[in-house]
Amino acid sequence: DIPAYAPPAIVDTTGCGDTFFAAYLCHRLRSSDLDTAGHFAAACAAMKIGHWGPSQAAWSDVLQFQERAALMP
Repeated sequence: DIPAYAPPAIVDTTGCGDTFFAAYLCHRLRSSDLDTAGHFAAACAAMKIGHWGPSQAAWSDVLQFQERAALMP
């Protein structure tokens, strides 16, 4: 089970599933760790919800977000 990260705001949910899937696949190409890939993808989707349009977050932005964001129950 991969919990969701609390988004900074709920601005635009369009494309969050696509963002999650793309981030998961991207991480899986770099690592075989399913749990880490799932957490990375969940963080990307949460970040995407916080702004309009497609996600443009860099890899380092997602890692920083994961360090400071709260996981939702």
